Amino acid sequence: MMFPDDIWFVCAKGHLQSPINIRLKDLIFDHTLKPLTLTFNVSNMGQDVSILLESDGPPIHFSEGPLSYQYRLHGGVIKFGSTSQIGSEHRIEGKAFPGEIQFYAYNSDLYQNFSVAVNKPYGLAAISLFLRIGQSSTPDISALLSSVAEVRRLYGLILNTLFPSTREFITYQGSLGFPACYETVTWILLNEPVTVTEEQMKGLRTLRMSEFKNAGAMADNFRPIQKSNNRYVRTNINFNASVSKLQGFYRNLNRDLKEWKL
Repeated sequence: MMFPDDIWFVCAKGHLQSPINIRLKDLIFDHTLKPLTLTFNVSNMGQDVSILLESDGPPIHFSEGPLSYQYRLHGGVIKFGSTSQIGSEHRIEGKAFPGEIQFYAYNSDLYQNFSVAVNKPYGLAAISLFLRIGQSSTPDISALLSSVAEVRRLYGLILNTLFPSTREFITYQGSLGFPACYETVTWILLNEPVTVTEEQMKGLRTLRMSEFKNAGAMADNFRPIQKSNNRYVRTNINFNASVSKLQGFYRNLNRDLKEWKL
């Protein structure tokens, strides 16, 4: 994919670029963060697996949490690796999950649509769901991933059921992970991965960037980690009350780790 030269400037020179590596010792507990309070298509877009909302469907909004405005869901993308040791864009203590589903939303209180909001203050929000390998997955995750592998439309999926039950998260100010890398995104990383099977991940890894036989694999479509530049990374996870939950979130990153030292 080709872009004009000036579209790369912020990607290379910006100070609030995404993704970043999350270090537990740098997390700041913010008690003012409230909990965060849907039929669509999936499509093989040639470089990423994208989730496209029906334009005539009912709007889906996100609000509260770290957000001061209401944000309307625009679409999403699935990042994944060629092995289960890599795949997610964001990392925790330098370690990656096998994949990451990112949902992008725009500030519908201030802006008319995604294109208008993309480079504006408080323009975008992105919610990340990490993927982990397990014995089984939920029916809606299974339906989503199978429709991606078959490159077909998916109807009747309730987006809310894709999200884990937790309302705890990590948040920071960052950027789009693709050109023009505008630094207008409030990132929200949910504090519980969703489970997929190894077979489902293998199905994603068969996807190619085009229908041609020698086309490159779509796996490893994640952006490298960017400098955090001493950004504040906040969370509503109460470390004193939620240590077990925090341990559960990261356990699959290192199964031999017995205790997280916060």
